[in-house]
Amino acid sequence: LWHVLGLIWSEDVMFGWDDIGKKVTLILVPGVLGGVTWGTKRIQTLFQCFALGLVLSVLWNFSTSIFLGAPNPEANPFHGHFLVKGIHLGYFAMFLLWGLILLADPNFRLHLPTNLGRPLPVLLVGALLMTTLILTGSKMGFFLLVLLSLVVTVFWILQGLGLSKAVRLITIVFASIAILLTTTDYLSMRLEVMYERTFLLPLDTSSIESTMARRMSWDCSASLMNDAPLTGVGTGDIHTEQMACYESREYVGPLEAGLDPHSQYLQVGATLGYPALLILFLCFALPGFTAWKRRDLLGIGFFTIVGLACITEGVLERQAGLHFYVFFMPFVLQHILYREETPF
Repeated sequence: LWHVLGLIWSEDVMFGWDDIGKKVTLILVPGVLGGVTWGTKRIQTLFQCFALGLVLSVLWNFSTSIFLGAPNPEANPFHGHFLVKGIHLGYFAMFLLWGLILLADPNFRLHLPTNLGRPLPVLLVGALLMTTLILTGSKMGFFLLVLLSLVVTVFWILQGLGLSKAVRLITIVFASIAILLTTTDYLSMRLEVMYERTFLLPLDTSSIESTMARRMSWDCSASLMNDAPLTGVGTGDIHTEQMACYESREYVGPLEAGLDPHSQYLQVGATLGYPALLILFLCFALPGFTAWKRRDLLGIGFFTIVGLACITEGVLERQAGLHFYVFFMPFVLQHILYREETPF
């Protein structure tokens, strides 16, 4: 609705209507799915179907990498886009993280068939998803994995797992992450490049490498937001104004590539101002806080994943992110409000 208001002070109204057409999904899908009380068992069945589909997609990607290999002999067929095909690495990392949160949740495991809910199958699937996440090389996915591991540990302790057992489990997780980082050099190389291009190297205005590109796109988006803090530049004019900023600052790479802000928060802030940015933040923070109060790990994990992914990605500007959020959000909200608590 705020995007509709943003048309009032937009010059390019047609671009604005096109953007609103995408955002309608944010209302229609949750409105339809959330208008029905699904019940814990049906929601858990849905989550199980997602987990099964995720595992099958991971196995399929590994299979195609084995048979097709990489386009050149020097590339590793199990790294990055050679492994994950047809979807941005960051969004696939979100799916993998959501799958890991499901496996860590006592309610989810309780509703699994008896043989699948035992520790060994859960640990094997978790190891598969975590290994895949490291191999994608997603920097956002890696940082969220570390953060969520700590969140899950605290949750387990509060749920009565026991401090010593929780510490042993988190130690195993971090040791596994360290081993994967040292034995597969792709993610560690990307993290090193990110550090160098953030803190050590001068800005390369012709680059569209992810770190350099974000430095320039975030600079322009923050400038647009500060120039119009209450209203933003308008729903229809964000792309034009972003490109004009690139041109004025001679950011050649992002200008030629037509890059957007690459952050949902900056996208909303530059488009509609600080009030809309606050609304977006509350959309994640309030249900996440409620989930924490009700000790609902799925709610905590879901809104943490989406809320923090929005820092480095325009999650609600891309189909993969938008559909992930609007599809699961009503089910997660119902799970937060109506589930029965399941201790260890």
